[in-house]
Amino acid sequence: MEELSNRLMTDITSLGLNDGFELEIRPYSKTYFGVYNPNCDKIVLYVYEDKNCKHLYPYWNILVTFIHEIAHHIQWTDPDFVRVQGVMHNEQFYRIFNRYKERAKALMLLREVQNEKAG
Repeated sequence: MEELSNRLMTDITSLGLNDGFELEIRPYSKTYFGVYNPNCDKIVLYVYEDKNCKHLYPYWNILVTFIHEIAHHIQWTDPDFVRVQGVMHNEQFYRIFNRYKERAKALMLLREVQNEKAG
């Protein structure tokens, strides 16, 4: 898990997104791929597809989930952000998420996605 965490943090750093949150990697959740907790600025990623921890999600999937949760962090730490009850993903969220996801593609950090689509 340490190797995965280091790779994720290296890739996020190359996107300029490594500030102000704690990353925790957990094995499995039947409900979530990742969660952002704004009360403690912690991002939790669930990296296994199964509760027996035999099938790790593809790296690109974990990285996209990480970018997704960081987009939540960016919103929550923006002093002008006003959360609307019941709305987790608004236009601002998607603008942030898509900008960094596209930047990750441009840096070839999501090359597994591109290879899978080509194959």
